[in-house]
Amino acid sequence: MKIYIAGKISGLPKAEYTAKFLQAELALSAAGWEPVNPCSFGIPEDTPSAIALLTCIPELEKCQAIYMLNDWRDSLGARIELSTAMHERMDIYFEEDHTMEVMKKLKEEVA
Repeated sequence: MKIYIAGKISGLPKAEYTAKFLQAELALSAAGWEPVNPCSFGIPEDTPSAIALLTCIPELEKCQAIYMLNDWRDSLGARIELSTAMHERMDIYFEEDHTMEVMKKLKEEVA
């Protein structure tokens, strides 16, 4: 099942947000999910959020679930992605509530 990773990117150093998203990607993959990491879309670092979302939203819509990193509330883009996921009736998981152990059990249940 494809799961989109959402969280704060804008305003953070590239090394910080790419490491955070990669860590989530690897953990979700190890838990049995097929993670979709927006940092892998090739969007230039200085791209305004509104323009980046033109790439991100279509990729999100190809997924069945979204995983909201702890800092999602600090990101307008992540909040828009959450709203899109709600509109598309996707499964929604929050890092603060869904540890990787929980995510692994959930994946086993939906498989």
